[in-house]
Amino acid sequence: MKPAPPPPRFLLPASLALLIALSGLSGFHAEDDPNDTYVYDRTESVLHLSLDAPGGTSLDSGSAAAPVGVFLQRYSWQIWRQPSTGYEEYRDASSTPESGAAVSLSLSENMGTLGDTTLTTNAEGLASTTFSPNGGFGGVYLNAAVENSTASLFFDLTYTSPGDDTYVYSRTEGTLVAELTTTGSTSSLSTRVNPAISPSRSATRPGMS
Repeated sequence: MKPAPPPPRFLLPASLALLIALSGLSGFHAEDDPNDTYVYDRTESVLHLSLDAPGGTSLDSGSAAAPVGVFLQRYSWQIWRQPSTGYEEYRDASSTPESGAAVSLSLSENMGTLGDTTLTTNAEGLASTTFSPNGGFGGVYLNAAVENSTASLFFDLTYTSPGDDTYVYSRTEGTLVAELTTTGSTSSLSTRVNPAISPSRSATRPGMS
């Protein structure tokens, strides 16, 4: 008689796990294998840019220059990788100010001027400039960019009439008006022609000119 073939190999782990469970021991996990732990692979980061207007973004079209602040941070994290599976974990995320970075500024509409169009961040990741309306009213975006990071700040420019709306004396104007009147009848007067006078001349009544 031939000996019975061994059980399929895929059943052995299940049988072994059941035996371990019945004996009160903890199960075996692949991540417990020293050769299968996560190992440091690389560090990734991205810049995050933000804009701020301490005095507000609703301005009168004729107001003075408004301050604008820039804040630049670098967000970083480590990536740990499990060699056997290729799975990755993100660990130790942090953020730090980004110093010495050149930030470019521009306006979406020709409705004002910037104190600077390029700013350099300091050790705290900060920089500042001003935005001055030029008398126009409506909406304008202040756009900032550095590497792959961008930010926008919307200014709402309104027009306010100076002073109140009461009327004040300005000047006096006038013109001459002529009016003709008569104290008698307004019917036309006939003229009598003297035969002795040339037909080209006509006689008039006394007192008539």
